[in-house]
Amino acid sequence: MFFECVEAAVVASVDVIPLNFSVYPNPTTDWVTLDFGQHLQSMNVSVISLSGQVLSSQDYQEVLQIRTKIEGRPEIYLVKAKGSGIRDKYFRILKK
Repeated sequence: MFFECVEAAVVASVDVIPLNFSVYPNPTTDWVTLDFGQHLQSMNVSVISLSGQVLSSQDYQEVLQIRTKIEGRPEIYLVKAKGSGIRDKYFRILKK
């Protein structure tokens, strides 16, 4: 048997909306606000522990700002925001 190795490249074009997110207050005692700076068609926001456990996940439609509660003991959490046409963004939030 004879196998031939072939190199291949895949090129794709994806429109990505540039965003300047604001997340406040940080540190927080419970609630944080994500301000996207523009209206977005759909977003998913997740709160994740540093061990990787998803503590909450919520879908939103037609949003400019989202307010989410960080439940749990005081420590560092990740807030993940993702949407169509937008690169996933992660924010490190300190809960006091």
